[in-house]
Amino acid sequence: MLNMIFSPQILAIFTEVFTEVTFNLYASIVRWNNGIYINLTEQIHNFVLTSYLLYHITRVMFIVWACETSKNQAIKISTTIYDVSNSTNNDQIRNELRLFSLQVLHRDNTFSAKGFTIDATFLRKMIGTITTYFLILIQFLIATHTCDKKVNITELSN
Repeated sequence: MLNMIFSPQILAIFTEVFTEVTFNLYASIVRWNNGIYINLTEQIHNFVLTSYLLYHITRVMFIVWACETSKNQAIKISTTIYDVSNSTNNDQIRNELRLFSLQVLHRDNTFSAKGFTIDATFLRKMIGTITTYFLILIQFLIATHTCDKKVNITELSN
């Protein structure tokens, strides 16, 4: 039920964070590559950009943490149900607890957003993908600046 309700919002958040982090990091590298200017406006811009990126990163980390913790607690609740079931003397309560434990064991206790399982491995994959795209963009940046240089014919013939 939660997967159906919150799946589009979580997917939108992760897509937004992915694009914001990747392209804001790239924009800061482009500014740094064009020359470092130390003035108040640039310092304020860097502070705001860093705060903005930290906000997005912590938001994703909290979402992943909540999903991971909920999944782990759902796994642990089945053993707790058995402990309570074994300690009770009422047959009706014991029967209800066994039915509930069967439901818990047969349900998939993972959170997903349109096919993406939200857990710690997803966070690791997202960080790896951002790093990969960031490195590709840096390579394009280096390639475009190497094409800007003037070529000296006499240096090529030596």
